[in-house]
Amino acid sequence: MTDVIFEADKAWEKSSWDELKAQGVNMYEPTEAEMKLWRDGAVNAWKKLKGTFDPKDAERTLADQGMDDIIAKMKKAGVL
Repeated sequence: MTDVIFEADKAWEKSSWDELKAQGVNMYEPTEAEMKLWRDGAVNAWKKLKGTFDPKDAERTLADQGMDDIIAKMKKAGVL
């Protein structure tokens, strides 16, 4: 069920994005370098919360969202 929900959400996001672009809305798409900065910041935020969440639940949730890169960074940082 989770896979179906995430796929539906991705489809909705893409159609909404496409619709806004078609209406002439200027949409900003971050570069990979900017996303790397965001991911690094996300790992630091998780670090500050260590001990307040179950690492297995966090990893499963991130994996369900396809965030394998953040999982790897969090494991390297000792968060998971």
